[in-house]
Amino acid sequence: MADIAEPIRFGFLAEKVETVFTHGSIVLVSDFDQTAKAVSRSLHKNGYLYPPIVRTVEIELGTEKARTVPKTKRPAHLYQIPTSHVLHLILPKSEADVREESAAFIVYLLALIFETRLQFENWFIDGRIPIRPGANPLRNYSAILGNQLSLAYKIWSEWKRPEQTRFLNILYMFSRAEVYEWDWERFLFQYMILDACWKMGKVLFNFKAKRHEDRVLELYGRVGVIGLTLHEVKALATLRNNLFHEVSWHGGRPGHIGLFDHTLPFDSGVVLEGLNRQVIRSFLQLPQA
Repeated sequence: MADIAEPIRFGFLAEKVETVFTHGSIVLVSDFDQTAKAVSRSLHKNGYLYPPIVRTVEIELGTEKARTVPKTKRPAHLYQIPTSHVLHLILPKSEADVREESAAFIVYLLALIFETRLQFENWFIDGRIPIRPGANPLRNYSAILGNQLSLAYKIWSEWKRPEQTRFLNILYMFSRAEVYEWDWERFLFQYMILDACWKMGKVLFNFKAKRHEDRVLELYGRVGVIGLTLHEVKALATLRNNLFHEVSWHGGRPGHIGLFDHTLPFDSGVVLEGLNRQVIRSFLQLPQA
């Protein structure tokens, strides 16, 4: 028997998109235009929304007077973002916490599709958030977006619970990688995601590789990822091993150019991000963007 979940608000997705899919629908909040303008005013010129500045405040007992504690201003470690959409879900079966299962899958998949970070209403988020209206043409094709969500949800829901959870983590962490700005940090984070994708492949497709460079080749070969030569794949594995085991980045220390290997683009984390995006989409049989 189907279970109808309570409407779930999330944000901030800057696209004015609504759609219907097999197990639900996504609609705009009533004050979307007003909220979008407020978010736009807070954006940095580079297209990111940064954490607000917070401070420590002391409240005097009895008088309730507030006093700002000197030298306590800093960017918020955690903060909340406005909502832009409402997710309506019809679940095949009851879930203990839909925000940790089906709703998480739909919301974090939308973050992947529209190249942003999304979070549930009243939940916290950390770091910077890319707000890039127009990043994906699906904003103009509601039916296609709905079909993709339907297919992806069907595939995910047929996996066993451990693989569902692992994939939710992959989706969440993939969008969270936008927090990092150093190339070596982005690379480190994306390689962690790549390892998790390989583990998915080991369970779903019986992958066998042992060495990291062979894992990369096996994973990319299985899902049909394109864009790297054999030499570049080996270079990625070498970068990973040197960074993990020797705290070395391109022959130097992280944060310093060092002896840069020009056989790869400088921002290897961005290279790996693009490849991981292809891998993640392929698990759900989604067309490559």
